Amino acid sequence: MRTPIRLAQILALPLALAAVPAMAADITIGVVAPASGSIAVLGNQVRDGAGFQAAALGDTVVTVEDTCAAGGGEAIASALIEAKVSMALGFLCSETLEEALPRLAEAGIPAITLGVRSDVLMADALKNQWPLFRLGPSGRAEVDRIAEIISTEWSAEPFALVDDGALGNHDLTESLRSALEEKNVKPVLVDNLRPGQEQQLTLVRHLASADVVRAFVAADRDDVAVVAKSLDEREAKVSLLAGASVETTPGRVDLAPGVQALCLADAADRPENAAVVKALKEKGIEPEGYVLPAMAAVDIANAAVPAAGSEAKAVAGALLGRAFDTVMGPVRFTDGHELTENPYQLCSWSGRAFVPVAKQ
Repeated sequence: MRTPIRLAQILALPLALAAVPAMAADITIGVVAPASGSIAVLGNQVRDGAGFQAAALGDTVVTVEDTCAAGGGEAIASALIEAKVSMALGFLCSETLEEALPRLAEAGIPAITLGVRSDVLMADALKNQWPLFRLGPSGRAEVDRIAEIISTEWSAEPFALVDDGALGNHDLTESLRSALEEKNVKPVLVDNLRPGQEQQLTLVRHLASADVVRAFVAADRDDVAVVAKSLDEREAKVSLLAGASVETTPGRVDLAPGVQALCLADAADRPENAAVVKALKEKGIEPEGYVLPAMAAVDIANAAVPAAGSEAKAVAGALLGRAFDTVMGPVRFTDGHELTENPYQLCSWSGRAFVPVAKQ
């Protein structure tokens, strides 16, 4: 097994046959990330991770600020093209990414988004042959993973689907119900809750009257916590599963231990990444959020760009049909430019953090 840390004076170890190693390629990489506003902290994670790995591999980084505002995509594309980058990564905002893609396509510059989950945007990219690749979950990935959990582990028990009526959460529940129908699995109850309440007694009564023992709840973290609290106060034995947003959003109400949610595997927890995590911390970089995914995107660029040159093909073409060895583990893209492996896993709240649930 290789050691994923690539400091300037450490040579990469040989990789297993199935994967393509990221060798020092001396390429120019564009890093597109917000530098101000509410998500500037996420932009800093992208810049820190990409900068750390690029320095280790001897690459040149061109940083371009993402305003995340309509009309800013043209300027981003112009800056990347003028800098003659071979690949660009980051792109946490769909508005500017969508605007930049047509010009990036003309210039042959692939874009790897770390944060945009829009299935519609990816469909448009494929239709228009824009070189967009996603190093993170799609919108559909959440539905697919929840449907897998329910159909394999809940199908023999009475379960409910609940949402708070918000557009995104309602759409999530409806998409989930459709996915389950395709598997011939149906809930005994489809219900909603009133968000922002201190108790959810009406919902608890509905769950009890339907003999529900498991429920998926698409709602904000605090509302999920209140549902769990109300169930406990009424001694109702109903296990809760929430969507992926619960893991990443803060809450004012304590979440009861045992509440489950989807979470993303943390590359910093991989044993083989112990050395790189230590090196990051020594540089004052916390290995959280988008830090390691940005490093992984640099790893991918350092394998794909030389491969494209040796195979006389576009860089986007070199991103397909091969595995890339990264700090996130082996990464492959489908013909639809998505990750071949669904990155979501089932986690349970321990009282302090969400921890992966061991598969039975």
